[in-house]
Amino acid sequence: MVVTADDYFKFLNAESYFSRKLSTILHENTVIILGYALGDTNLKAILSDYKRFSRNHVIGSNIFFVSRTNVEQPIKDYYSTCYGIRVIDNMEVSEFFDALDMQLSAAEKCLESSIKSVKKVVAGKHHFTEKFLRLENSFFEIASAISAMGYSIEREGVVRMFGDIIEAKTKLTLETGAWEQYTHLANWLIYIASILEIEGTSIETIFLKAVKRSMDSMSKDMAYGYSWHAYNAWSAKWGGIIANNRKLIRKYIEEQAGSSDALLIVGRG
Repeated sequence: MVVTADDYFKFLNAESYFSRKLSTILHENTVIILGYALGDTNLKAILSDYKRFSRNHVIGSNIFFVSRTNVEQPIKDYYSTCYGIRVIDNMEVSEFFDALDMQLSAAEKCLESSIKSVKKVVAGKHHFTEKFLRLENSFFEIASAISAMGYSIEREGVVRMFGDIIEAKTKLTLETGAWEQYTHLANWLIYIASILEIEGTSIETIFLKAVKRSMDSMSKDMAYGYSWHAYNAWSAKWGGIIANNRKLIRKYIEEQAGSSDALLIVGRG
């Protein structure tokens, strides 16, 4: 408990039990920040340490900040880039817990089975079936399992697995009438770009090629043979992608002469 300014000064400059405990919690769990000021200096120091760790060790950010009011995009980008925090705005605390309660039981059961499967795939003893990868939620189950196990994104088995998954999903978009697969691929790529800084990782090339494939097969004006829903996904969720990833995608799309619709989205910055 901090009572006086002197106590707070000592707290900031000493490796307290609370600081060590909070740092451990951030490294090992998903953390939701409710009713707390993100401007707190000590919290920023702990979050910065976590950010350096998470950049090379886990698939994505496990810290969320729930805000009752709207948070401007530049502020969201700042929290994400500097501290690895994903902001959920315009949501009351009661709404957050209601939504969590509705999904928690199913999520726990799903995660348990996903972890068993992912371990086998990462070890090279198993491959995800095409039937499983056709499902939109399959990727989110895999990503959650990777995060829960604390696997490094640079781990050879993880890199191989994500490369295979993205390649398999891209192939599914080549089938006749595979409209939902276009949307799935877009949402999967957007999700990755929202939780992990791609540049410099082993999946950078695979990711960018898949992004171009996704954006080349979308259409703002519902052109025949192109996915309108995929365009809507990229358009609606572009602002939620990590700022550095938006910059990386924009550079790649411009260099690879992406479609006019792709250039329209990445041109937003």
